[in-house]
Amino acid sequence: MPYHISIRRTTAEEADAFAAGEVRALEGAPFRVGGAPESDYVLPGAAEAVFRPASDGSGWALHPAAGAPPGSVRVNGAPASAPIPLKTGDEIRIGDCLIRFEQVFEGAETGRHADLVALAARVLVGLILVGELLVVTWLPKRLHGARLWDREVARQQTTMFLDRLRTKIGELTPANPVEAGIREALSTEVDRLARFLRIGQEGLSAEAWRELRRDLDRYESVLERLRSHTALAPLPGIDVDGAVQAVAGASAEDRISPSTPHDR
Repeated sequence: MPYHISIRRTTAEEADAFAAGEVRALEGAPFRVGGAPESDYVLPGAAEAVFRPASDGSGWALHPAAGAPPGSVRVNGAPASAPIPLKTGDEIRIGDCLIRFEQVFEGAETGRHADLVALAARVLVGLILVGELLVVTWLPKRLHGARLWDREVARQQTTMFLDRLRTKIGELTPANPVEAGIREALSTEVDRLARFLRIGQEGLSAEAWRELRRDLDRYESVLERLRSHTALAPLPGIDVDGAVQAVAGASAEDRISPSTPHDR
């Protein structure tokens, strides 16, 4: 079973900071720590200790070197003078180094990756559900708001047009009694529409407002014809003299035409 040891220098100049390369893997062969130059991890002036696999293969043990000064090697704060079995989380102090012993479970990285994938999947599902909830709650409100906005725009356009049309009608000067009658009828119809809108405009849809606007456009067309005095198309001229002459000529021809033998 693989293990790691994390080595931290605790001298003042190291400021308790881990440097790169201070995590070492214990992969089956003994791992020596101490002041000897041939140590796997050299600690100048420190006592010797060796990490060795247990004989039954169940784990690792720390073996202080023979003749190491008392208290120079400690496990979890207690002096070590004989081999001590190690377990995950044990802390070994040798000289100015603190060494943490940790078991590395096989498949741990894969498990962590799977956990991250599962977490990401749960987050994604949650976001999808939140998105669907927002669509269900927001979209109807958005559509309702759009309909209200469309109705309000149509209402504003129609009422402003109606006000302008009433002003134009009031400023119109008819040229004859017929135009005056048309103007009066047009004014009455527009006033009736204005009274209707003051009472029932809240119940009108956008399409109803647009239909009213089309009616007002037709009223404006009549008003423009009144302003240009072309509301009534003139009748075609009648040539009275020519008609009398034509009738008289036809009567004269009848009087001078010869009679037939049958008539005699």
